[in-house]
Amino acid sequence: REQEFAYGGDGGEILEGLMSNAQGDETTVISSGDLFSISFRLRSKSCIESPIFAMTIRNSKGQQVYGQNTLFGGFETKDLIKDEERTITFRQAANLSGGEYLVSVGFTYFIDDELEVVHRRYDVIQFEVLNGDGSFGVANCFSEISCREAEES
Repeated sequence: REQEFAYGGDGGEILEGLMSNAQGDETTVISSGDLFSISFRLRSKSCIESPIFAMTIRNSKGQQVYGQNTLFGGFETKDLIKDEERTITFRQAANLSGGEYLVSVGFTYFIDDELEVVHRRYDVIQFEVLNGDGSFGVANCFSEISCREAEES
């Protein structure tokens, strides 16, 4: 991608990122509420203890609308050995309103108490959410609407 920004890469490299629909087909267009996956493939260039893998979604205004990583998500990772390849996948529902979104991915680890970036790639995936229910805002909460008439006394 032309506008992609990346940094790091000495200790390991994110080779590619892709998005898939609930059926596992690669896509960049989904409907609001659909399950989808963000995956990225990486190769280590050194041994990395307890790597942390992360994914962030931003809207077209640059606002971070969602992010998760293996540390916060309680997902225990195995140490990476030199020249190992892995594919990391985040699966979630697109509770997003219609519009364009950008995905950034990365991996890091701790040396003592310092977080070290191995490699981050910003805006590696661009995707579109289609919204057919008329809702608006940055999220889609999928309201169920009901109305109860006042009971006569």
